This record gives sequence, structure tokens and C-alpha cells, in this order.
Amino acid sequence: MTEMQQDEGEWIKEMKLGQGGFGQVYLFKNTRSGEQIAVKKCGANNELSTRMREKWDAEVEIMSRINHDNIVRALPTPAQFIPQANEPPALIMEYCSGGDLRNLGKDYGRRCSLQIIDLGYAKELFDSSILYSFVGTMQYLAPELMSKKGYTRTVDFWSFGVVLFECITGVRPFLPSEVPFRWFAEVQKKKPDDICVYYNIDGEITNSDKLVFPNHLCRTSRAFFEQFLKVMLSGTPESRGGRAESGSVDRDRCWKLLDNILSSPLLFIYCVPLNKLLTYPVEDKHTIKDVLKALERETSIPMTELELLTVQGTFLSLNQRARDMAGQDEQPSLYVFRKFKGDNQDEVLPPLPSDGKLFPELVQFMIQREDIALNSEDQVKFMSQGAYYCGEKAKEFLRIYLSSKAIWYSLMRELSDFVKNRNVVRAELFNLHILIDFCDQGFQTDLAQYESQSQDSTGGARFESVNTIKSWNDMRAELKAMKSLEEELNQLSTLYDQLQMSIEELKKKPFSVYQQYPGAGIHQLFEKSHQLYIDIRKRSRGETARPTNQDMLSCISQITALSERQTNGLHAYCRVMMEKRLKIASLAEQLSSIMTRIGEFGSRSRPSSRRDRRHVEVH
Repeated sequence: MTEMQQDEGEWIKEMKLGQGGFGQVYLFKNTRSGEQIAVKKCGANNELSTRMREKWDAEVEIMSRINHDNIVRALPTPAQFIPQANEPPALIMEYCSGGDLRNLGKDYGRRCSLQIIDLGYAKELFDSSILYSFVGTMQYLAPELMSKKGYTRTVDFWSFGVVLFECITGVRPFLPSEVPFRWFAEVQKKKPDDICVYYNIDGEITNSDKLVFPNHLCRTSRAFFEQFLKVMLSGTPESRGGRAESGSVDRDRCWKLLDNILSSPLLFIYCVPLNKLLTYPVEDKHTIKDVLKALERETSIPMTELELLTVQGTFLSLNQRARDMAGQDEQPSLYVFRKFKGDNQDEVLPPLPSDGKLFPELVQFMIQREDIALNSEDQVKFMSQGAYYCGEKAKEFLRIYLSSKAIWYSLMRELSDFVKNRNVVRAELFNLHILIDFCDQGFQTDLAQYESQSQDSTGGARFESVNTIKSWNDMRAELKAMKSLEEELNQLSTLYDQLQMSIEELKKKPFSVYQQYPGAGIHQLFEKSHQLYIDIRKRSRGETARPTNQDMLSCISQITALSERQTNGLHAYCRVMMEKRLKIASLAEQLSSIMTRIGEFGSRSRPSSRRDRRHVEVH
């Protein structure tokens, strides 16, 4: 902050931001510049023990030394906040206006950068440090703190794992609704690889080494973080974090795992035959051919039958680096289809499989027993899972729609390529006509000369060359045949024009890329479900008018039926486009055949005609 040393009274208190164990945080605004700061002030000095004063001084000192994008910055102290003699210092920090992470984490689709804003009773711990006192939020404390045992810096690994788990799933990993000592007893029983303990739909306590469902991670990220959390939430302090040996220069294993997670680009591919979003971590050495091999293994479809398109409808070179197509979010950068042959449309665009993974457990339960009453906590959970399901259906349809756009743009490129190649063939045919006329005239001249030389002055034969005559006649016959290529090209052009007209009609269809997005109704239902979730969270305890389970079940039923109906219509439209692609591919193949015959004729006619004519002149 500029010019922090300001006259007393230039900073006015606006509001209280929070309160800790022995300090309060206030928002102050500068009356001149309008800048805002967060000021954490300790209680009066006579209210602090010597030990507490030492801890507070340590926190202020540590914060002043930290320089990290994800930790709130400590700022120079304005004159107004410089403490008097024997008063504890104030901690001046930048103001983070985005709100509490827990509240933001409940808003679907919110993305933001995070900053730690309160280190509490700060301590600097080293590998050999063992401490015996603690203060903190008990739900985030490591088990050894609950049992009042000595602890090391690995307690922070546990707390970090708990926070990370909550960021991913929206709930804490170990019986989040229970009091600390209840979940502590269950954590003591968990296996080394278990990363969560929860009540299942039947009310039974369940341990798992997987992240709870639902969450918004793709399968690759989910596997990465499950491995990471197994290390961070180990019940054994000595092994937690994969600690390096004391005195070793190696980093703890947890940081190596995290580096791997953050540095691995992910390739997002929507697989149309499976109706699945597939993800692959890619390295510099991986090519598109490697990706196709991976798809072949996963889909059981031969690589030769797979077609990989970008959303722009372009094909990729097999040698292209796969990492170039890696994305930053879950929006697919590639779409894989099974090649359309005309008789395999059910394999290319199969009906949408019933993906049970889209249905969270509580949603399935409520669909089967929709009249059952839920307590407040379970109702919020049901609304959350219902909104998740509706959001997944909206994303699913969007992926299907984008895959149809890839087919459309590919069709447009193939039409454009046909026109370009047809123009090249026309130019070659023009040159061919010139060559044919030249050769025909030459053959007639040569034949007349041959006939005159083949008779002596008395009418007797001087020489005969049956092979030469046959060669000329064959060439003249081929010249006539080559002239028919123009007729073939005209027929292809007629077929192309008819195809082009039918494609123009496709542009007017409801699922065309030129029309309104056909998934708008699906998205509106998702927005409605999300609003139900927001409303159920914000209701006051005594409020009677609030969303009901039936409201969410209605959204779920409508979005399921609408997405199925729209997907069937979109698939039918895609089949028509694939049939058009098959036709343009057939025309392109015939055009290529014409081009090949022109080239072959040109390479034969020029040297042979000159050679035969020299033969005549010698004789």
C-alpha cells in the first residue's frame, strides 16, 4: 500500500470481520485514498498472559516475513495503529473481499484464487520439533492432538488434507456432523489407506479409500488426489506426508505427489460411442497416435475405426504432440467417433447408456421413495446432490451438442476440399485437352507420313511396323476415353450440387449450429435446481415456505426426460450429417480416381508419342 504512514484518524473503522481466540479483526478504510485494510488487534495487554503475548508477537513477526501469492500479505503499520508502550502490536493485512471459502464452496461453478488469512497461534516447526500444546478448530486437528500426545509438523499435513478433502467434496472427511470426540474414536479404527468415514444411506458407518461421491473432479484428478490424501491423512504421524529421512535432502513424498498433480497436463476427450468424458495425463513424448492406442484399449474399438476430431472439425496428424491439445478445464478439446460406414449407425451413435454414476446415492433413494420425509441436514444434502445431477445432465448434453458441431464443421471442410480439388481437376482436364488435340494431330501427321514411306515408287512395300500402328491406334483410343473424363467430372459436379442443396436444408433444422442452442431448456432446469439448493441453504429456521423434496424431484424428472428427448433428436441429426459425410467421401474418392488417371495418362503420352515419332523419322 502506498504512503502507509498517514496522519492519525485517516483510517476509519467500517465493520468487524471476525474474531479469534484473543483478537478481533476489523475492516478499516482510508478517508483519502479509499483503500481498505484488515486490522487484527489483540486484547488489552493486561488481558494477555506472557505466553500468549509471545505467541502473538511471533505471529506478527512471521506474517511480516511471508511473501506468497496464496497467503494474505502483512502490510506496513500506519501511524494510527502503532502501539503505545507495552501494548501488543496490531497486525495489518490486505483485505480479501471474496468471503469465506466454505460459503463460496457451496456455490456451483465458482472459481477463484485462494488466500490463507489467519494463521492463528503461529509456530515455526522443524523436523525435530515436538510440541505438547494446541489451539485450533478441533474438526481439523490430527488424531495425536486429540489424544494429547506430543506432535510434530505432520499435524499440519493432516489439517491440510482435511481442508483439501472439504474443498473437493464440500464435506469434511470424517463424520462431519459428529462432535470431535465421536469422529476421533472412528478415525482411530480406520485402515491406513482410508481417507474418509461417513454414514451410508442405511445409517451405517462406512470407511473408504475413495473420495465421496458426488464431486466435480475428472477421473484422472480424482485418482491423483486420492493417492495424495492417503499420504496426508495417514493415522500414523511418522509416515504421514511420506516424510523424508531426518537430515535427508529429499523432499517429503507428499510434495512430490502434489508437484506431479499440478504439472501433469490433462487431455479431455469426449467419447461419443461410450457417452463418456475420458481424461489422460500426457507428457511431451506422447503423440496423437499414443492417444488413439489408449482409446483403442479403453473402447475395444480398433484404432483404424476411430476418428478423432477437434471441435473445429479438423483432423490431427498422428505425430502431433498430444500435449498441445491439453486443456485447462473439463471442456473436451477432442471428440472421438467410430467411423461411419452406412450400416453401423447404432455403433457410431448408440443410445445414451444409463450412467448410474450420474445418480448420487441419496437421489436414487428419493426417486424410489419420494414420499419419505428427510431431516434438515439430509434435505440440504439431497438438494445438493439433485443440483449436481441436473448440472451433470446439462454438461452431458453440451458435450453431445459440441460433438455434433465437430461433425458439422468436418462436413463443411470436406465440402470445401472437394470444391478445391474439383477446380484443380478442371484445370488439369483443360491442359489434358490441349495435349489430346496436340497428340491427335501429331498421330494423324505421323500416320500419313508412315503410309507414304511404307510404299516404294513402284507401289511395293518398303517396310512395315505393325507394332507402331497398333501403338498409335491404342493411344488414339485412349485419347477418346480420356475425353470422357470431363463427362464423369460433370456428373460428379451434379451429384455435389444436389448434396450441397440438401446440406443447405440441414442448416434450417432445429439442431443445426445455425439455430438456437437446443439445450437451453436443459440448462434452465439446471439453474432452477441450483436455485432450489441455494434457497434451502438460506432459509431461516422458522420459515415455513421453503423448497420441498418434490420440487427437486420434479426438476430431476423433467431434465432426465428432456435431455433424453433432445439427445435422440440430436443423434438423428448427427446420423444425417454422417450420411452426408459418407456421400462427400464417395465423391471425393471418385474425383481422386479421375485425377490419378489424368496423371497416369500425362506421364505415358508425352514421352511415348515423341519416341514413336522419332522411330518413324528414322525409318
